[in-house]
Amino acid sequence: MSCEDFRRQQKAVEELHRGIIDKCECMDELLWQAVIAFQDYLFYTASGLPFSYIVKQKRDGNYSGELVVSRKEGSKTVTRSSIQLAFHRTGTDTGAIKDSGEMGTRTPIPDTQIPIKESEDMEYILTTNNLSKRYGSVVAADKVNLHIRKGEIYGLIGKNGAGKTTVLRMLSGLAIPTSGSYSINGKSGKELSGELSKVGALIETPGVYPNRSALENLKLKCMALGIYDKNYMKKLLELVGLGKTGKKKVKEFSFGMKQRLGLALALAGNPDILILDEPINGLDPQGIAEIREILLKLSGEKNITILISSHILDELSKIAHSYGIIHEGRLIDEMTARQLEERCSEAIILRTDDNKKAEEILQSCGISNISQMGEAGLRIGDMSLDTSKIVEKLVYGGVGVKEITSRGVSLEEYYLGVTGGGKNDGLN
Repeated sequence: MSCEDFRRQQKAVEELHRGIIDKCECMDELLWQAVIAFQDYLFYTASGLPFSYIVKQKRDGNYSGELVVSRKEGSKTVTRSSIQLAFHRTGTDTGAIKDSGEMGTRTPIPDTQIPIKESEDMEYILTTNNLSKRYGSVVAADKVNLHIRKGEIYGLIGKNGAGKTTVLRMLSGLAIPTSGSYSINGKSGKELSGELSKVGALIETPGVYPNRSALENLKLKCMALGIYDKNYMKKLLELVGLGKTGKKKVKEFSFGMKQRLGLALALAGNPDILILDEPINGLDPQGIAEIREILLKLSGEKNITILISSHILDELSKIAHSYGIIHEGRLIDEMTARQLEERCSEAIILRTDDNKKAEEILQSCGISNISQMGEAGLRIGDMSLDTSKIVEKLVYGGVGVKEITSRGVSLEEYYLGVTGGGKNDGLN
């Protein structure tokens, strides 16, 4: 983000403050909480997008409010996402404060709603405690500790063979942990059997009957769950885009259609948690977009918690509210979407012929907040530093500077930085 963009965002936030303050008798604590919540969301998540807000003041002195961020689709304005606040108990509206504006020029996430479910106060619906799995001498998962909030989309990131599928199999009840434990809705151990019925899973290739239709396959799964409502089954197929397949046999389905059927099977029984292992792997761009919209709808409208693994980082960044990075069987980082955005924000990016030595030289000069990004180079978080002085110090120390620039980093670059990877090894 350039200094000019930053100033524009600050100005927009100040206008938001004035727009509310000028229409209220005083800025009390509750109203201030509403303003700060709106400000944080606009500044860190929805930059570059048109917005509108409304705050209602009650007779009892309390408030409720909503902030709506929109996008243009042709000549139409479509709601992109919204954040709602409720700082009230009872009372009658005495009036509403309305206004609108437009933020700075940071590029927004394309073609999807912005993830906003990242409150630290949201309860954890699924957690793991040193969850481990060993196959002979091979440690596939090593003391993994996940913290997944209710209603969010949690992206588990890792290259092929990192341990993602092993973790998901254990959480789906398809594999028994060697050690450690996990809890669903606060229940673990023997109490888990009842909670696992609330988990729907699509792990690797969906198990289907190839000579049966989509409806017949779904009917068999529903009958096993004690569900006999044919309309319910048809609505599930419509939800995943298979409502018009009729009597067509599954063996005649494309790969993408089979993935959609697997998703419908996982949704049978209205699970609270949906566990998906690489659900967009092998899909064409249109299929990826359709699955993405389905997942956003399930999370946003039905409050289903979704744990999704993928090595396609660009797609995860469009839907995930939180992330976990798994590498060689260990969970090495966990963060919300907002925290990730802050970590990937604009910084000094430096590429040299010896990044390790360059880091040592800079640290000896008192420069901290340096992180390695593999072949992408070094990231220096302090934007106030004089880049010419950095180059001078490195050249004097015998390090050749290939590139020095100021920019943000991508999710892939951040991943490679925390894992120490130089090549993407199956990441896109």
